[in-house]
Amino acid sequence: LLFYLRQKKTRIAVVNARMTRKSHRAYMHTRLLWRNLAPQTILATAPKDAERYGLLFPRARVLTMANMKFDQMASLPGIEQPLDRFRNVLPDHLPLTVLASIRRQEEPLIRQLIGRLFDRYPSQIVALFPRHQHRINHWKNQLKSLKIPFSLRSALRNPVQAPGLILWDTFGELRDIYPLARTVFVGGSLEPLGGQNFIEPALAGAVTVTGPYYDDFEWVGDGLFDQRIVLKKNNVDQVENTMIDALSHPPCREDLARRCRSYIISRQGGARFACSEIIKSL
Repeated sequence: LLFYLRQKKTRIAVVNARMTRKSHRAYMHTRLLWRNLAPQTILATAPKDAERYGLLFPRARVLTMANMKFDQMASLPGIEQPLDRFRNVLPDHLPLTVLASIRRQEEPLIRQLIGRLFDRYPSQIVALFPRHQHRINHWKNQLKSLKIPFSLRSALRNPVQAPGLILWDTFGELRDIYPLARTVFVGGSLEPLGGQNFIEPALAGAVTVTGPYYDDFEWVGDGLFDQRIVLKKNNVDQVENTMIDALSHPPCREDLARRCRSYIISRQGGARFACSEIIKSL
C-alpha cells in the first residue's frame, strides 16, 4: 500500500498510530526499505509509539495525539446502567468480585488468587470470566480441586444464596456486570500478554486492579494510575491485598466513576486534532 501510494505521489498520514515493541523490532530489521516508503505525517497515541515510529521513519513528521478511543467513550455505560438482567443470578447480600478476561498463561496465578480471596474473605461471590470459552472445562477441574463451590452462569435460574464462585460461560455480559462489582481484577496483565480493558470497570465505579503488563493500553497514559482511579500492582500478592482491602473497606464508587469519566473527558479531542493535521497536509 505504501509503495503504490508513493508511486501516485499521494500524501500519507498515519492516524491514531500504535506500534508494539515486538512489531518495532521486526520492522527495524528492514528499516532501509521502510525509510523509502515513509509516510509524511504520523500521529501516534503515546510517546513510546512516537519514538518507535520516529526511529523507523526518521524523515517523517511525528506527533502525538490523544487516542480517538477517548472520543468514543463519551457514550460508554457507567454506574447508572440498569441491572435487571442479573437479578436471577446474583444475591443482594454478598459483595461481588470479578476476575475479568483471564488468559491461559496466568491461570496458575489466578488459581492461587481465588483460593486466597476466599480464605481471607469467605463471604463473597467471585465471578470468573475466562478470556476464551474453551478454557471453561479446565476451570471446572481446577475449581473442583480447590474445593470451592461453583455454579455455571448458564445453569443459574435463581440467585445464588451462599458464598462461592460463578464460572461465567456465556458471552457478552462482562461489561454489564461491572456496575455490580465491588472490585475487579483485569486479566492479561500478570504475564506479558498486552493487558485488557481496565477503563470499563473503573467507569462503573469498581475498585479496578491490573497487573504490571498492559502494553496494549499504554495509550491510556499514567494518569489513571497516578490518580489511583485504576490500581496497578506488580504481582499476585499485591493484587490479593488490594482486592481484600476493597472488599473490607469499599470506597465511594460514585466518586471513582466520576473521576474516571473526568479523566476520559480531559483526553478527548483526538479526532478533531487528526482532522486538523490532515487538512494541513493538503
